[in-house]
Amino acid sequence: MFRRLSRGTRNRLFVGAAVATVMTLAACGSSATPGSEVSSTGAETSSAAASAKPYTVGIIDFSAADTSSMSIVNTFIKAAEAAGNTVLQVDAAGDPGAAISAIQNFITKKVDVIFTPVFGPDQLAAGLTAAKAAGIVVVGMVPTTGNGMPVTWDNSTLPGKLLGEQFIKDTGGTGRLLEITYSPGLPCQARLQGFKDALGTASVQFDLGELQVPDIIGSAEKITSAWLTKNPAGGSEKLYVYSCADSILPGILTALKSANRTDVKVYTMDGDKAGVDSLKAGGAVAAEVYVAMGPAGTEIAAQMPGIIAAGVDQSAHQIDVTSVLITAATVDQFLTDHPTL
Repeated sequence: MFRRLSRGTRNRLFVGAAVATVMTLAACGSSATPGSEVSSTGAETSSAAASAKPYTVGIIDFSAADTSSMSIVNTFIKAAEAAGNTVLQVDAAGDPGAAISAIQNFITKKVDVIFTPVFGPDQLAAGLTAAKAAGIVVVGMVPTTGNGMPVTWDNSTLPGKLLGEQFIKDTGGTGRLLEITYSPGLPCQARLQGFKDALGTASVQFDLGELQVPDIIGSAEKITSAWLTKNPAGGSEKLYVYSCADSILPGILTALKSANRTDVKVYTMDGDKAGVDSLKAGGAVAAEVYVAMGPAGTEIAAQMPGIIAAGVDQSAHQIDVTSVLITAATVDQFLTDHPTL
């Protein structure tokens, strides 16, 4: 059960065991040159937002084990509590059914708004219908809006698009590429689609590597190792690896190092330290897209009063999460601009 705590505090209710999974969030929209930023645009706001009373928000974690989504959740909580708001929190452990149950509980508790990353409108349809009937807006972090989820932050499509554009620039759109992804995940789907859309009619040969959970790093290592065996060095094709998220990058880099393969270049997203360090050192990573997950959480918390005021019938709108393309030519400037990475 939930219990309402004083402002600036939160109550955590963990539903089921946390599971590690691959996710990343997304954004669609304009592209950016290396080192440039594509900034977020605001959701609908109200003149009352600046002086709005503190709100109570129900947060549904996708999974406490998912570091990407939790970076958003944690900064959201910090900003919301600092402003005197109350946070109730549930870990759905990757289960849409548990997320729907959490929505029902939050309705009973009469929260002002609900926020959940990763889960999409189709997965939460029953819960969203109930929340809308109760007059509670549900805010998502997926590359689509839907009935009952009118506002979303998207950190998937744009990173994929930026990475695809750089891949074309680097390679001319030729070669063989191992795509390591998690097909059931909506964010991974959107990132890969954005990447492929940027490639257009390029003649890249794709080999699919489907991640297995919960050991996503070990899975990525096995997939990469097997693919390297099938594609030895010195062949006629240039070889590349596409990584859906930096959460699996350690497995890819381990496989490349174990096989002593310096001929394979990696294209990845999220901007975690391992990827940026490899890029700076001239290692396997050829390009990286930093996705500002943490700052997005702070922004969402700040915009909640306006979203609440606009109500459940507000027009649907999707906000792009700031993304920065990083290459060997821009990595030093990126680190100067982002010293706390």
